[in-house]
Amino acid sequence: AAVAAAAVHSTLGSVDRSDWERAVRLLARRRNRVLVLSGDAGAGVARQAVTHLSMLRDGVAELGGSTVAVGRQLAGTAAGDVVLCVDLPRHDRWVLDAVSAARGRGLSVVAVADSPLSPLAGLSDVAFAAAAPDVGPFDSYVAVLALVEALVAAVAVRLKGSAVEHLDSVESLWHDTGALNDFS
Repeated sequence: AAVAAAAVHSTLGSVDRSDWERAVRLLARRRNRVLVLSGDAGAGVARQAVTHLSMLRDGVAELGGSTVAVGRQLAGTAAGDVVLCVDLPRHDRWVLDAVSAARGRGLSVVAVADSPLSPLAGLSDVAFAAAAPDVGPFDSYVAVLALVEALVAAVAVRLKGSAVEHLDSVESLWHDTGALNDFS
């Protein structure tokens, strides 16, 4: 617990305010799509980002699959669309290739990486360094998740009423279809 708490504290404490504002502005631009991309180890965090962002705004999707599928998905993008990428060492080669291809198409990239010197950070418009200390045999993604959750919360604040309307619409549909059980 102490290692995870320290990672969260150092990660969120190291965020540059102007980078934060720029990333939130990019992710909240409703006229542009947001594609979320991650390496294998960060897939859970990426999926959480897709789920939460898509409940606040339209145009959010996961970018992934085979190289052919990624190419097909990127072919449908436009300049100004945004890639939110989570990838820590050991970097998945296909992720770096996908980010390079996205940059070549004029997409903006917001990255959550391990260091400002990361190959992913070098391909990004805005990069955040997240601590991922070893916990047992694996890296801990607790701080990465905390950073992504904070970004999503900031996007919700920036979108204000439109995020509330979007979330209300989702909740209403869930209610109308009986999609969820309320055990409280």
